[in-house]
Amino acid sequence: MQKSLQAMIDSMSDLPSMPDILEELFRVTSTPSCSSKDVARVLEKDQGLTAKLLRVANSPFYGLSRKVDTVERACTVLGLNTVKNMALSVSIMDVFGSAGVRSSIDVAEMWRHNLGCAVSAKAVFETRFKGGDDVFVGGILHDIGKIILDTYMQDEYFEVMKLHDSGVPLLDSEIRVLGRTHAAVGRILARRWRFPEKVEAMIAFHHRPKETKVAMDHVAAVHVGNEIAKALMLGKSNEIYVMPIDKTCWDMFFKNGDNIEGLLFKIQEEFYQIEDAFGLRPKNAEV
Repeated sequence: MQKSLQAMIDSMSDLPSMPDILEELFRVTSTPSCSSKDVARVLEKDQGLTAKLLRVANSPFYGLSRKVDTVERACTVLGLNTVKNMALSVSIMDVFGSAGVRSSIDVAEMWRHNLGCAVSAKAVFETRFKGGDDVFVGGILHDIGKIILDTYMQDEYFEVMKLHDSGVPLLDSEIRVLGRTHAAVGRILARRWRFPEKVEAMIAFHHRPKETKVAMDHVAAVHVGNEIAKALMLGKSNEIYVMPIDKTCWDMFFKNGDNIEGLLFKIQEEFYQIEDAFGLRPKNAEV
């Protein structure tokens, strides 16, 4: 039943193109002279996207002392890269936010897991390095391949989940049925949409971080953050098990005597601070 990678790409020929506004945003932000005003001019063409960006920017997660009411102000206060990554995250969630007719995963809970991974990975990364915004977007997008498979190859992914539910690890189930993992499928979208190289690496290698040739620190943070998010039950991945964390990745961020418990508490708090801004808080959740 395995399919070649090219056959899988052909099966997903209906994958949507990158939204025009992201195309323009990537083009504008690639120029050295890009300013907050330039970014705002692009993003404010989409009022819905602007409203979501401002809701995220004003969430307690970012801890701003004063409310920002324009994209330009958000760029000035948070930085161009942070706002660009916000726009990418929100846009992807809009495009791939709904479940298919025969969905084998809970897509809403999967996005909560992705957000939990983003928060965890950023917190882990910033224990040793500065500027975790790229890691955050890598966490948001790390499992995009699962959502693509559930949307565009529903019959095959239903078989994957049946095998996984019988006790076979998810990656092994995907390889047995599809011949490729969700990480490889996510990489297809990353290349088709011309994601930054770091983001592509975080999607492609979050389960096998030692195989990446770029951004090992970013990939390692997403690898660790993914398992922390599962352990803390921040959303629900469709993977039954919390998998062992690669020791090299763990040692990159943590040493004996580090306050791991304090970090886990911080991750939980930050997740609850931002999930509502992304529209992901379950309706029956306690406020």
